Amino acid sequence: PRVDDFLAHRRSALDAAERSFFEALRFWQKNQEAAYWWGKVLEETSITDVAAEKKIMAIRFDPTSKLADKIMDEIKADYELDTTSARRTYNYAFALYRKGRTAEAVPLYKKVADQDPEMNSFEGFLARRRLDIIERKIDMRWYKTDDF
Repeated sequence: PRVDDFLAHRRSALDAAERSFFEALRFWQKNQEAAYWWGKVLEETSITDVAAEKKIMAIRFDPTSKLADKIMDEIKADYELDTTSARRTYNYAFALYRKGRTAEAVPLYKKVADQDPEMNSFEGFLARRRLDIIERKIDMRWYKTDDF
C-alpha cells in the first residue's frame, strides 16, 4: 500500500506540474519574464536551440530592461564559447538585433550566411532572410511575424 500511495501522490504531483506548465505556455508570448523562464526550462532540459530562441524573444518585450541585458549577457557568453558555431553566431546576431543594435548584428548575420552560401542549413537560411529584411528594409507588417 505504501508504494501505491507514493505512486499515486507522484502521479498527482506530475499532473499538477503539467497543468501549470501548459498554463505558463499560454503567457510566454505576452510576458517578458515568462518568455525568459520558458527558455530557461528548455535550456535545463537540453533543448538549447529552442531555449535560446525563447530567451531572445523575451528581449522584444522591453529591449532596455535589466532582463534583456541579462539575456544579452547569456547569449553573448554562449557565443564566445564557440565563435565558429553558426547557431551561436546567429543567436547572438538575433539578440543584438532585438536589442536594436542592428549595425552590430549585420556582420554576424553575414558571417553565418558566408559559412553557408547555398543556404543548406537552417541558420544560413535565417541569416540571409534577416539580411534581406535589414538591407532592403522590408516592411514586416506584410509578414505574420518576424520571430525568426
